[in-house]
Amino acid sequence: RWSLAAGGLMLVGLLLFSFNLYARHVLGFDAWRAAVPWGGVAWILAWLSLAVACFKGRVEPSGWA
Repeated sequence: RWSLAAGGLMLVGLLLFSFNLYARHVLGFDAWRAAVPWGGVAWILAWLSLAVACFKGRVEPSGWA
């Protein structure tokens, strides 16, 4: 459960933080500037969720490899 939450939060962080910065600097789209800190928070929570998953020893292969 924790590793799945970490994956979802990483995706949210990627979309809100990285894509937003890309859109602002490359595409000139600046309407969602306030979403950048939320993406950073999502990444921080994702790393914390991954740490909890590793600490509990429940990180299992997802079968995608």
